[in-house]
Amino acid sequence: MQIFKVDNFDRDYISEIVIAENLHDHAIAIEMVQGLNKKHGGPDAPYKYILVDDERIPFKSKRD
Repeated sequence: MQIFKVDNFDRDYISEIVIAENLHDHAIAIEMVQGLNKKHGGPDAPYKYILVDDERIPFKSKRD
């Protein structure tokens, strides 16, 4: 599992950022994502944190 920092408003010019990789304990990974979103997220926050599979490649904006 991986944790990604993604745009909260699905804008296509903002790249995704890998925050953590190789998380094998699913329960701990979920707690980490919930904690990050509680501290840094919210409906008006520019970013949110999501848990994704190891195979997923982060989106890179053409502006980067």
